[in-house]
Amino acid sequence: MAVAAVNGPLGVSLAMARARQTTRREYLTRFVFGGLVTAMVGLVANAFGPVVGGLFLAFPAILPASLTLVAQHSRTNRAAGAGAVGAAFGSLGLMAFGLVMWSRAAEWPAPLVLGIALAAWGMVSGAMWVLFEWMRKRRRHARHRQDPHHTGDESA
Repeated sequence: MAVAAVNGPLGVSLAMARARQTTRREYLTRFVFGGLVTAMVGLVANAFGPVVGGLFLAFPAILPASLTLVAQHSRTNRAAGAGAVGAAFGSLGLMAFGLVMWSRAAEWPAPLVLGIALAAWGMVSGAMWVLFEWMRKRRRHARHRQDPHHTGDESA
């Protein structure tokens, strides 16, 4: 029996039928875009050194192409906006990962540093999402108190 959709915490869901709608051309677009962003990061690293280049590795390489394709599939910018927010939070988590690796890799055993860095990535990204959802619900609740007839249908 195939699962049509999987709903997770915080309203995040995965619809396998939507995933199957992605065409080969869209996968190629993401691949090319990711390669171009990676190449640009390499040029930045060559010009300004690995420390500056490494900062740009926190940018999700396929994000621009993915957001465009998400907006096309959903026919709304709301889904692409949610993807952008998630990518931003993931990037902040990746920065935490990099900071732990940079500050401790030479001093601690590699498995320990990697485990702590991965935990930092997950905790920072997850905490940002929980904070975002809490703020969004607070705003919605405040609007509802100001206008009891407000439907809350538009995005917060």
